Amino acid sequence: FIDDTINYFHLFVHQINNKDRFGYMACPCRLADGKQEQDKDIICPCDYRQPDVDEFGTCYCGLYVSEGLKDEFVDDIYVPERRA
Repeated sequence: FIDDTINYFHLFVHQINNKDRFGYMACPCRLADGKQEQDKDIICPCDYRQPDVDEFGTCYCGLYVSEGLKDEFVDDIYVPERRA
């Protein structure tokens, strides 16, 4: 996880809001449609997390980062959307 308490807290709050709204913790940075079967690829940790971390050092929303980046700010890293 990121080593930035404020950003982590905001992302986590959005996950909890998604859990309350949809019944599952959809990625806080993607639009969920509320149908778990259609959103199963974006339930956190999403299907794209590991490929993003492997390639860019962070996932799309910045919640998960590689060991090498855990003490860095990841706001400047562009991670393209993999979801079709």
